Amino acid sequence: GQQRTHAEGAGKRLRVWVYSEQGENYWLRFYAERHGGQIYTLADGRTITMPTLDQVNEFIASEVWCDCFQLVRKALAPTDSLGLKTVAPLAGFSFSQEGVDGKAAVHLFEQAISGSKTTAQAARRTLERYNADDCVATSAVRAWLRRGAPGIKEV
Repeated sequence: GQQRTHAEGAGKRLRVWVYSEQGENYWLRFYAERHGGQIYTLADGRTITMPTLDQVNEFIASEVWCDCFQLVRKALAPTDSLGLKTVAPLAGFSFSQEGVDGKAAVHLFEQAISGSKTTAQAARRTLERYNADDCVATSAVRAWLRRGAPGIKEV
C-alpha cells in the first residue's frame, strides 16, 4: 500500500512482477487465510501485519500484479520446462543458492514465523536470498524478452 501510494504521488505507476502468478496467488491466499491480520515483530523492532484474504484478493486482481509467465509462454516455444529456474539462465541469470525451490521456501517461511529465534533468523536470511534471486531473475527474463530473447533461435 505505501509503495503504491508513494509511486502514484510521484506520478509513477507501481507494477509488481511475479514469474508465475498461479503458484504465487495460491500461497498468498493460503497464508492470508492462515495468518491474515497477525502482527509480527522483526529483530530490529519494526512490525509487519500479514494481509487479510480480502486484501490479497484485491491486490492480485489489480493492475499492479503482473505475470511474467504469460509473456514467456507467448515468446518461447519450449523443448523443456518454461519454469524460472530453466528460463532465467537463458537470460544470463545465475541463482545464488542451490537446492532451494518453492517447496523449500514454504518450509523456510514456516520456520521464519514460528521457529526459535536462531532458526527463524537463519530461515529468514535464506528465504530473503531465495526471494531476491527470484525477483532479479524475473527482471532479467523480462529484460531479455524485451531485447528479443537473444541466443534463442526463431521458430
